[in-house]
Amino acid sequence: MKKRTTNRIIILSESLNSYGFWVDVNGVDLTRFEKNPLMLWMHTRPSIPARENDVLPLGNVVELRKEDHPELGRVLTGQPVFDTSYKFAETIYNMYENETLRMASAGLDPQEWSEDVDKLKPLQRHHTLTRSILDEVTICDIGSNPDAHQEPSVALYKQGKRIQLSHNGANSDLPLLNHTLINNEMSKIELTAEKAAILLGKTNAVNQNEFETGISEIVQLAQKQKTQIETLQKEKEGLQEKLDKVELTALEEKTKVLLSAAVKDRKIVEGDTAFYADQVKTEADYTRVKLHLDGKTGVPTVQQTVEGGGKADAETEEMVKLSKMTWQELFKSGQGEKLRLARPEDYNRIYKTRFGHEPK
Repeated sequence: MKKRTTNRIIILSESLNSYGFWVDVNGVDLTRFEKNPLMLWMHTRPSIPARENDVLPLGNVVELRKEDHPELGRVLTGQPVFDTSYKFAETIYNMYENETLRMASAGLDPQEWSEDVDKLKPLQRHHTLTRSILDEVTICDIGSNPDAHQEPSVALYKQGKRIQLSHNGANSDLPLLNHTLINNEMSKIELTAEKAAILLGKTNAVNQNEFETGISEIVQLAQKQKTQIETLQKEKEGLQEKLDKVELTALEEKTKVLLSAAVKDRKIVEGDTAFYADQVKTEADYTRVKLHLDGKTGVPTVQQTVEGGGKADAETEEMVKLSKMTWQELFKSGQGEKLRLARPEDYNRIYKTRFGHEPK
């Protein structure tokens, strides 16, 4: 079943993002995306070979439009359509409708950058992306713009691989601005005696010696404050490290409780706990794993099946049917986990036939 969201979503705007560049909306080629308009979660694509806990595409983004926004100017918008047959997609749909999640992000393949001074915005550090290809659209929690529901995020790809962008400006794959006019203007400083007096906190104009003495005092004060700031920064980092260790320990304990409950409910087997525990590095990872486990159905014991109405024969018949499938048929049926829990030897045999070795 597919569900359209109540509101369209802003995929891309021409606002300056926190990476220090902006994208020309009119220069975005939509042709490739419109042939396969997948909507992802956090720019995540399924792994190869597929894993049972992979996050699959949430649905599609259709009816793309380049239009003018009263606050953001030129924007690219679209209509999200969630595939609610996928439990996780239904959860994200509800969170989006409730406005818990508000952000979209455009995955772009850069084609042309420009350092044309007429296109520069205040505080811009990198060239303007004037031509690009829309590769994918994703729903995300926090992106490269603080005004999440209005100014969307952006991700960049190079030869099919995602470019790792940094908010602090250390982006080697992005062309830095190095415009002669900008550099010359930045190097010019005009300062009158009256302005110098005001800056030094004096009421009258100062001569050269007074100005130099005042500047020297300011430099010495700045050095002293710099040392104090560095000391405080080190103390802060030490405290932060201790806090991080405490939070990590709490997260690990919480994860153990979550996985123990999943084993008890027969949603996973004991041997899977190390794999799931390794996926949890942050609170966001914990939420993702919890959502995945909450969506799984535990495999009933034989006793539970019999007490539930004597369906053991039907259950056995289903397991026999699953054990005769190929890996592709089993994966498509969505019953792989059920077979692995009930008949691990059959699951391992099917896996080995497909990949040449048993699952690790």
